[in-house]
Amino acid sequence: MPVRVGWLVKDQIVVVESRGYVTDEEFFELDKRGVEYLNASSQPKIHIIFDNRSLTHQPGFVTQTKAKVGKHEKLGMSIVVGAANPFIKFVSSATTQFLGLRLRFVDDMEVARDILESMLPDTTIPGYDEVEWIEHINWQPTDSPIN
Repeated sequence: MPVRVGWLVKDQIVVVESRGYVTDEEFFELDKRGVEYLNASSQPKIHIIFDNRSLTHQPGFVTQTKAKVGKHEKLGMSIVVGAANPFIKFVSSATTQFLGLRLRFVDDMEVARDILESMLPDTTIPGYDEVEWIEHINWQPTDSPIN
């Protein structure tokens, strides 16, 4: 699973772009790193954009309910971009309802940005092309961004 993680707005908005097939092991590794980002932030809430436009498979409901990020006190709004696969959307929706999370599904990054701008009126939110990518997991130079 190629994935990259970065700050759209430092200490406020994280972007996680995943591609392909995500195994349970990869999911838990990403969850562990997500907790580290939340713990390191000085802000009371961190919002996450999950760019799933090229995701083909993710772990099921039971695995996702074990995620620590979803239970973290600093987790704000989660926005899933491009959950075109109905099963992935169903599993994500069921998991967030079970955990009582704030989640929105949108079709593109501009809508995600608009949602966050309405929530953070005093914050300038740059475009997707300005994400400060800080971590790459199995990301190859040929894995070009989807902007």
